[in-house]
Amino acid sequence: MSELTETIEELGETFVEFKKSVDDRISDIETKSNRIGNTMMKGAGVNHKAAERFLKSGDTSELHEKAMSTTIGGDGGHMVVPALHDEILRRLTEGNPLRRLVRMIPNVQSNSFEQLVSVGGAQALRKAELSTRSETNSPTLQKVTIGLTELSAIPAMTSELISSSGFNVVEWLAQEVADSFAAKERYEWLYGTGVEEAKGILSYTLTADADGSRTFGEIQEITSTTSATFKSEDLTALIYSMQAQYRPGAVWLMSTDAILTARNLKDVDGRPLWQDGLSLGQPPSLLGYEVVELSDLPAVGAGANSIIFANLQRGYTVAENPAHAGVLRDEITQPGFVKFYTRTMTGAGVIDDRAVKVLQMAV
Repeated sequence: MSELTETIEELGETFVEFKKSVDDRISDIETKSNRIGNTMMKGAGVNHKAAERFLKSGDTSELHEKAMSTTIGGDGGHMVVPALHDEILRRLTEGNPLRRLVRMIPNVQSNSFEQLVSVGGAQALRKAELSTRSETNSPTLQKVTIGLTELSAIPAMTSELISSSGFNVVEWLAQEVADSFAAKERYEWLYGTGVEEAKGILSYTLTADADGSRTFGEIQEITSTTSATFKSEDLTALIYSMQAQYRPGAVWLMSTDAILTARNLKDVDGRPLWQDGLSLGQPPSLLGYEVVELSDLPAVGAGANSIIFANLQRGYTVAENPAHAGVLRDEITQPGFVKFYTRTMTGAGVIDDRAVKVLQMAV
């Protein structure tokens, strides 16, 4: 019995030592990472101070001292400021709800991103142990290419206000740029042509043809059974037009007007199909799938594509080239003002059309 007690005590001491080493390691990582948390100043430390000094006065000394990277392109002098870049990305996600849903490729090192997509055709055979094996069919592959182009914004502020000690230039610039970028992204990811911009979901060819019977890159469109509006059976048809393996993770993308209509839909027993989130921050659901409001989608009406049902992690990809992200400070071209030429390089498009379905209101 004493030996068992000693063994338990030894195990307890070992666990305490292990836990302390893990806690110390986590604390060390958090200290070194020095990233921005939920608020602008939380965890920003030296990074935020260095960014503030650069944006207010053009002083880059602390940026270099603190190992912040610089990118000198053909047009010269774009400074990558991590504190600012992180804050812009955080606010971009708030302003563009699609960002948390799509598949992000954050480190593309060129002006295009390519991916091979299997569209079926692979074959498997079962054989007994000593039976002859023959070659099976190979899958059919399609190559998707997404071009990356520059997205930029040039907010300006008076030199007097910029130099004011009470003006948080990092927070102001992050919000200005994030608002501009988010609005552009939301629109392009729905309607972009793919020519010097992202290609949006609704810019692809929409067809009534089901999976396996349409051309690769075309998106299936279901037409509602009622003119200029939709019913619950239309939503059910849209769900089951998608293959089962794509449905986990799928969401509804709906215009504000479509949401108002959906909230009034009921099942045969009179129970609402719409379910609000049970706690603060939890999204609403419709027929068991999350609903995301997109005001850029059209109102419900004859011929309108007001509802999209999609698994964007599998269906839509956004590629970013971090080497082209940066800020150029300009206090020369407009006396009395400081302009901040802020840019990034991104591209986006549908990778797997089987993961995206569109509902059109009947004419």
